[in-house]
This record gives sequence, structure tokens and C-alpha cells, in this order.
Amino acid sequence: MHRSLVITWHAEEFIARERGAKWYWSVGVIGLLAAFLAFYFDNILFALLLLVGTGVVLLYSKRPPMMVQYSISIHGVRIGSHLFPFENLDSFWIHEHEETPLIMLQTSSFLTPMLSLPLVGVEPSTVRDFLNHFIKEKKHEIPLSEHISRALGF
Repeated sequence: MHRSLVITWHAEEFIARERGAKWYWSVGVIGLLAAFLAFYFDNILFALLLLVGTGVVLLYSKRPPMMVQYSISIHGVRIGSHLFPFENLDSFWIHEHEETPLIMLQTSSFLTPMLSLPLVGVEPSTVRDFLNHFIKEKKHEIPLSEHISRALGF
């Protein structure tokens, strides 16, 4: 393997989707109902958490996606300015049959056990061949959190 080989691509952090007034009303009403139920059952802290979470989702939904640079080299996988060394990565799987192909990376980190990288403008087979030199390929399903964020339009 050539030691200077770097695979680099750019992709938006999420696929921008048009959200109409109905979407905002739905999120707001669901958040308020959930907070009301938490308050009704004397769980005030959870009610506050639900209200803040609903506000964050509504504010975050107005922000356009940022362009992120991804790269894979002999040092590891870089997402923006954060490097994930191969020593901290356990395995990978490439979902090629999605709307946008995804690389799923299993990490040894407690906070980010699974990373999902959109693969745009790069051949999945090239990435697979490169990663196989450093970490094992093991099938990973797309996490529930990824499905939920897609359903919410993120």
C-alpha cells in the first residue's frame, strides 16, 4: 500500500429537506404534549428536558447543512478536524444500496460507538479495499438513531 494515499471527499452533514409549517407544528405539538405528560406525572425535570429538546430540534432544523470534509489515510479516518485513529476503530461496513452510500464505523468509544459517514463521489470498493488493510469488515446495521434523524428530516 502506498503510504501517501489519502481518500478525500466532501459531503453535507445531512441531506437538506424542505420542512413546511405542518412539520414545525407537528414537532411543536408532540414536544408540548410529551412535556405536559411528564409534568402531569410529576416529572418536572424530564418535562423541562423535553421542552429544551423540542426547542433545539426546531432551531437546529432551520440551520442549513454544513459541508464536511472526510478523509481516510494510514493515520485513520478524519471527519472535519477530528481524527479517529485506526487503533480506536474496531470494524466497518459500507451500505451501498442507500440513497447515499454510508460507511458505518464501529469505534471503541463509549460516547460515539458508531459513526455514520456519507460516501459521496468516491467508489465504495476503493474505500473498502483501503479500510480492509487496517480494520476488519463486519456487517453493521444502520442504528435506530440514524433512522429517526432521517425521519425527522436531518
